[in-house]
Order: sequence, then structure tokens, then C-alpha cells
Amino acid sequence: MNHMKCMYCGKENEYPLCMNCRREDVFEELSRVLRYYQQDRTDNPYLKAYIEEVGSGNETYRQFVDVLSMINDPEASYYICLYHAYLRDDMFEDLAIAYVETHEFDRKAQTVLYDLLSYYMFSDFEKPERWVRMIMERENVALELYRLAATYYSLVGEYDLADKAISKAIEILGQNQIEKRMLFGFSESERKKLDELSARIKKYRVGRPYWPSDLERRKKIIAVYDKKGIQHPPFEKTRDVKEATAIRTHYGHTKESDFEPITEYVGDKISDYCSFWCNEAFALHNHKDIYEIAAIRVRGDKIISRFQRFIRPWSAGSVAKRDVARKLEIPEEDVEKLEGVYDVIKDFLVNLA
Repeated sequence: MNHMKCMYCGKENEYPLCMNCRREDVFEELSRVLRYYQQDRTDNPYLKAYIEEVGSGNETYRQFVDVLSMINDPEASYYICLYHAYLRDDMFEDLAIAYVETHEFDRKAQTVLYDLLSYYMFSDFEKPERWVRMIMERENVALELYRLAATYYSLVGEYDLADKAISKAIEILGQNQIEKRMLFGFSESERKKLDELSARIKKYRVGRPYWPSDLERRKKIIAVYDKKGIQHPPFEKTRDVKEATAIRTHYGHTKESDFEPITEYVGDKISDYCSFWCNEAFALHNHKDIYEIAAIRVRGDKIISRFQRFIRPWSAGSVAKRDVARKLEIPEEDVEKLEGVYDVIKDFLVNLA
């Protein structure tokens, strides 16, 4: 039988954690130290020696959780949840849901729920709904969970519910011994986060709702907004970055200095031609932010078709956005509602065909 030393007390033992050290206070300390291990975070010489022998804090953490998985201790499941929250692996969701649904809604269950919501908050806009509803229905909920609930509701356009959750959190800040209603105990930090969240919600109410920066999450939030009848930027907005990248990749990138200059035509008069032009917004970067394109098609000296359309600049930086709004005499937020360049270009080519 192989013997090793207990990582906590140093005694010879068959497993990394001896029977005497399989207790709540040891679980708490090892989980706290190993989750974000740094050598100076523990004064335990046996733990330091064990980590040095194993080779890393992460491997020691895994062995610690392996021991927890083998023992029949109701407290062990909490620390197993924390470990899989740390890994952000596929097991975490099922373990976390099982823990929250089968344990008293105390500080530990609320910590697991906090990790669960933090994990899904900005990646899945439907799944967290029942967990957030649980927060709003339970008693003695931690302040941080109310903040997460308010954040979720602000993302999916439920602004009244978001305000309600913020009100519950602010109420806790005004109580005595607020540390009993906090998971992590940073009241000033939480106050600042709540103020910033309230400001964002006000912007969402009067302007554009939450709009993710990547394509996949935009598709998910659009599905939520459409169910609720919430106005959002046009769907083609979600393709701008992708299509712009595809266009650049397909045709290559040409420097302005590589273009041949246009010379004046001095031959016989032509009666069949197309003429096109564009307008650009002022910006602080080198590339052009086009906001308008137009063209005419002439056959037999007669204009037979016209095309003119405003488009949303690809970069839409604040400087370009203000300039477009000024030139078109529209509010800045309406610049975001202009059509995407990809769809406009398709219409442009059809009209000139």
C-alpha cells in the first residue's frame, strides 16, 4: 500500500488528506488557499511542502477534491462545487443546481448561486431567469445576489425588475451589521457597482438596450428582445464585423497609395455609363468611415435609374457618429439604426446591374 503525507498535517497517510483532517474548518482553509494559490497565502509548512512535491497548486487542488469526492460528508459537496466553478467546466452547472436545490439557502448555497449566475450572466440570456426569480422570491438574500439579479434584468430589458433588485440591495446597505447580508464583505465596492448599474439602466431605458460586442451573443439577445417586443438595432448589424472581415479577406487589402489616379476622359462623348460617389464622416483614424453612397445609371444620355442610401459607418466611433448625426441632422442614437453596409452594397449592385 502506498503511503504519503497528509497535505494539511503532514502525517503518514494512504490519501492526500488524513481522516483527522477531514473536517469543515480544514475544507474551508484548503479551498480558500488552493483556489487562488500563492506561496505567501498560507503559513502551513506541510501544505507548502506538499505543493512543492506535487509540482503545482492546481494539481494539489485536484487531489484535495478527489478526496472530497470519495468521502460521505454533506459538507464536501459545497467545496466540490467551488472547485468546478474555478475550472468553469461542464460539470459545474449540474453540480451547482443540485446543491442549490437540495440545501438550505444559506451563505454557501448563495455563494454557489453567485458563481452560477456569474458564469452564465453574459453568455445565456434565458437560462438564468429561474435562478434570478429564486433570488427575488427568497428571504435573507445576500446583497451581491440582488446586484446580479439587477444586472440580468437590465440585460434582458426588464428595467422595473432591475430597479426593484437594486432597491433591495440599497436597503441592505442601510442596515446595521450589513456584513451578515454580504458574501464577500466589500460594502463600498458594492455601493459603487450599484451606482454604475443604475446609470446603465437609465441609458438602456431611453436609448439602445444592451448590445453585446460579439455576434453569437447578439443573436441570443435578439431572440429575447423579439419575444418581448423590445426594439434593438437591425439584425444585419450582427453581420457587420463578419461580413467586413469576409470582404477584406476575399478581395485583399489595398493601400490608398496603390490606387491609380483617375485621369480626365478626353475622347468622344459617351452616352452609356454609370456614375457613383460617396460621402465620408470625419474620424480620427486612417480608414474612411463612409455614411452615404449614391449612383446613377445613364443610357442614351438619359438617367434611367438612381440609387442613394445612408449607411451605418463600420467603426461608428464617437467622433464619426457625432459628425454623421450633425450632417444628417438626426440624433446620435439614430446613427446606429442606419442600415448595415453589407445589405446596402447588395442593393447598390442590383440597381447598377
